Amino acid sequence: MAKEPERKGQREHILFLANCYASIDRHVEAARLYAQLPPPKIDPKKELTDAELRELQGYWWVQARYARSLRQAKEYT
Repeated sequence: MAKEPERKGQREHILFLANCYASIDRHVEAARLYAQLPPPKIDPKKELTDAELRELQGYWWVQARYARSLRQAKEYT
């Protein structure tokens, strides 16, 4: 799963696995998985649809979880 993060349906599985690692205090592995999730492909010049807005919100939620895992893993760089 971790080798093909853009495959259809993989994003949810990677998020689930990363959350599981974070819940058992394996933050290095969780951060590695969060880092693999790509940013959404959204055109910044046009107005966002509801689906694009949810996708963007989800992306920033993942980035917050990624930062939290790095902090808890003491990976400050």
